[in-house]
Amino acid sequence: MEIAGVELPEEATEGTTQEERVASWFGMTKRMTDTLQALLGSPVYGRGVEGRDAAPQTHGVYLFSESGEHLYVGRTGRTERSVKSGKTTSSGFRKRLAGHSTPGATISSASFAMRIAIEAAETEGLVLPAARNERVEQPRFAELFSEAKKRVTAMEFRTVEIEVDRESAVFEVTPRLSWLRRTTHSRRAEFFRAIHFSPRLIR
Repeated sequence: MEIAGVELPEEATEGTTQEERVASWFGMTKRMTDTLQALLGSPVYGRGVEGRDAAPQTHGVYLFSESGEHLYVGRTGRTERSVKSGKTTSSGFRKRLAGHSTPGATISSASFAMRIAIEAAETEGLVLPAARNERVEQPRFAELFSEAKKRVTAMEFRTVEIEVDRESAVFEVTPRLSWLRRTTHSRRAEFFRAIHFSPRLIR
């Protein structure tokens, strides 16, 4: 089922009436502003960074920031990727942070570092294979990917706990939309290309 451009899992709406689904939707959206403020006001966590506590092991939405700029929003819990892979359990914030930043993190788990490495490779004029797994076989790209994971490790990591998966799926786009409404058209277009996110969600 799709509401306002957001696809919700079938199990999230099964056995409910349209009125109940609409009421649930508006209840979630009313909480978005407070949840966003909670995310932005979260303590800064880290993995092996002096002065920072380890990230909690709960679920919800997380944010990577650097030098006052918010760069990446993601979520933990029962995501589309975990469902497709057949996983019956979901990772928490601490495990997800490790997946983004440990030296041995793969291209699948360290998606943010992969994006940073690709941008760096494009800046250098490095020609990359279309297949993602072939990219890390290039020595220079492997170096860029390793450097990107170190950079992600040093970033500020904030979290907000959201136990209901469908609500975290909806909220995950909220920080993105909040930022998008304050940006120029060219930066919005750049954003959409980077995350493969549909402009139809903007209202």
